[in-house]
Amino acid sequence: MANIPPVVPPVPPLIPAATPTTSIFHTENGNGWGQSATVNAGAYGAAQDLSSLGTAAMTIDVFVKASRQEQVDWVGERLGRKPPQKGDTLAFGDFVATVEERTEKFQRAEYSKNAQGQQLYDASGKALIKYVWDQRQVQFVSIRQKDGQDGLQKTAGEQEALIPYFNQTGSSATGGAAYNAANAENLFPTIDGIDVKLPENERPPGFGTKPSSFAAIPDLKADGSNRTERDTAIAKVAAFLAEFNTWHPAYQAEWMNLQVKNGESLSAGVVQIPKTGTAVATLVVSATRPKDGAVDPGLLRQFAAYPRVYTVEQITKNDFATMPASDQSRISNTDAFKARAKEIGLSVDRDVYVGSPNGLITLLEDVINKKTGTYNTEVVNGKTVGKSLPAEAKSAFIDQLEILRGKLNGMSVFSDADIQKEVKDLRDRFERLVAFWDVRPGSYDPANARSSAGANYSAWIPVYTSNDKDAANKPVSVPRNVISLDDNQTINNGYKTFLVQEQRIRDMAATRNTMANGDGTLNGKKLDVPGLIYYFQNQYNLEGEAKVVADTEEVKQQNAYLQTISEMQRLVNQVLTRFGKEDKSVKTVGDLGENYFKEKTVEAQSSDPATRAEARRNLQIIAMFNSRSGQQPHPLEKLRGFTRQTIDLTQPINNDDKTAGWKLTTKDSGQWGQYGTQLSEMVTIVNQSSQLQMNNINSEDRQRNRYYDLANSALQKLGDMVQNIAHAT
Repeated sequence: MANIPPVVPPVPPLIPAATPTTSIFHTENGNGWGQSATVNAGAYGAAQDLSSLGTAAMTIDVFVKASRQEQVDWVGERLGRKPPQKGDTLAFGDFVATVEERTEKFQRAEYSKNAQGQQLYDASGKALIKYVWDQRQVQFVSIRQKDGQDGLQKTAGEQEALIPYFNQTGSSATGGAAYNAANAENLFPTIDGIDVKLPENERPPGFGTKPSSFAAIPDLKADGSNRTERDTAIAKVAAFLAEFNTWHPAYQAEWMNLQVKNGESLSAGVVQIPKTGTAVATLVVSATRPKDGAVDPGLLRQFAAYPRVYTVEQITKNDFATMPASDQSRISNTDAFKARAKEIGLSVDRDVYVGSPNGLITLLEDVINKKTGTYNTEVVNGKTVGKSLPAEAKSAFIDQLEILRGKLNGMSVFSDADIQKEVKDLRDRFERLVAFWDVRPGSYDPANARSSAGANYSAWIPVYTSNDKDAANKPVSVPRNVISLDDNQTINNGYKTFLVQEQRIRDMAATRNTMANGDGTLNGKKLDVPGLIYYFQNQYNLEGEAKVVADTEEVKQQNAYLQTISEMQRLVNQVLTRFGKEDKSVKTVGDLGENYFKEKTVEAQSSDPATRAEARRNLQIIAMFNSRSGQQPHPLEKLRGFTRQTIDLTQPINNDDKTAGWKLTTKDSGQWGQYGTQLSEMVTIVNQSSQLQMNNINSEDRQRNRYYDLANSALQKLGDMVQNIAHAT
């Protein structure tokens, strides 16, 4: 539904709507009907009995919640004349109330009469009424703070009120949100199509059209003989809708309310055109906020936003993203929405996401709460079992799912694709964090490595120095389950980074959720609209920054993984350079020799740091790419499906007795060359993954910056709106 912007933007109500002190219409001088002077009285809130309150007892909060007429009457009673005169002033507390007047248009109803002056009646005997526009002088009360004794001096609080920051909507220095809202409504009444209407004599053509005036759309016959009749009926409806879409929103709302009153609607706030048969269009007016319980629930009363009429058959996902939950509920209950929902990917089944036990969120919460390690283990009662994922890691994700659950419980219509993506993104981040947590620790302790009783012995492969396994020839050992060359320090740092950034994302979501469900107070101050816009956009920007930091960490992890591959390539290239042009001999990895284990394990215990570091590094490289070493997958191999290219780098000293020990395997130049090619292909695959990840990071960074662009655009529009209001006054 296309809407024309209102002449003056309404001020959204900040507290519940006022209850009129009289009915909508009342008799004036016993002659006809007229609109009550108390309708659309300036302030929001329930009717206040001010008569018993003196100036000492009156507070600004009570005063602004009263209706316009009650405010005027109270000032008059205190001054001894009712009604008061224009310009009368009355001080109470820190404020001064001044009676002012303005000319106000209003709609007046008269009995229709014939040329002889006789009152006309319809067939049922009901008096016929016609509506005319008239104008009158009405009184209202404006509020300002007291001046100093000489008109120049100010108290500390009043000085503060002169500072723009403290003069914003909601600040105590200006009397609070209700005070500002009341004055705004006095100056610019909300045009809701009921209490405040646009001129009747300017109503658009077709305003008197009724849904029942359109013929029902016939089903197309098999032989097509009624096609012209059907097309003509549809064209008439389409012509009206094209005109309807050009009306001012207040006229649209007024027309919708008129159909409700005249029995032309399907239900409260829902009109189908044609009224019977197949609908060409289903119109739904914004959900109501009645001022009193006496009016029909389908009528519009005191909007939180400008009144809007939706065409269900034309509604989009973006429309649902910006409408109140009450409007979502009203639209989702129409038959027309069931067909439209499928077309635009929406649903009304909340249990698919939050239901138990198979709701999308419920299932993921169960996975997170029960997560234990496959490689990150501990011994309990003599048994090796997986450790439980730390509570701080679980809560970082569970809290986000609970926030999402709360949002969905407050919605009536759901975008399956968007919800599925949000849950999938969270699951992906969870699986990444778990992959970097669920690793066996990597450590090298030469003393323990050479003893079967050593604490780390189970993580090493025993390699004997000879076929004799007696006590004098204890085994030297090669590490197993190696996935890095720094004892997993880089991997552990990755886990910490992912956890910290996920906690940041969780905290941003929690603060946004609290602000959205609260009263807009931040650090003891209520934010105005520009402040709220900046706050929310800044929160989204910081969340985007946390995601970028986490994704960048994954790229760093891929670079470290590539470094380990390059180390194996170094050893392969080193052995390949030892082969002559026609050399048919065989050599061990890096041409290190069959006794490398014995020599380098001894050197790894050397007092020389350089010798020890080189020996240890080569032992770890061999262990990481040896197909005969027990291997645990690298976190990236679990996440991205990388396949580590391993090769048999060791072989039994005695094939008939595998317990005799191991030695380095020898291969010819062709075998080493083929393995080198496999490593190069592996490097290409990891590089491609890194490039895709960098593209995602760049995209996230652009989106993160876009939040500020959106905030600036919104604030610019607000500034333009304020200027337009100022020019209008």
